[in-house]
Amino acid sequence: MAEALKRGPENTRRLLQQRMPPAQPYTFTHGDLNTRNVIVKDGKLMGIIDWEGSGFFPIWWEFVSTRIAQDEDDRAWKALLRKHMEEDYTKAQEFWLDYYALSRYPNLDSRGLALIQGSECGNV
Repeated sequence: MAEALKRGPENTRRLLQQRMPPAQPYTFTHGDLNTRNVIVKDGKLMGIIDWEGSGFFPIWWEFVSTRIAQDEDDRAWKALLRKHMEEDYTKAQEFWLDYYALSRYPNLDSRGLALIQGSECGNV
């Protein structure tokens, strides 16, 4: 993660790193639970495919990855999935979205620009 943030402003990186949520316990996670990877027949789960991205990730990663959607059906599926997750990792999700925005430096979107402006005021 540090490598991806190398090019961003030092103060922004430091403040973002302070916000990183605890990763432990690491949990075995599919990592790509989208509508194309969950096989359902007659309303019953038949299987989950596409495990090559699975591994042991921070406990909050599966929740965070539900924000990465491929289309509207997938977005709706992942919103439903989030409702059934035991923990709410919204702060981890916000951290990840900020991290991703900053990792694209200097090609920042509005989130990345706001992050840098906020860090100049100490508000990351």
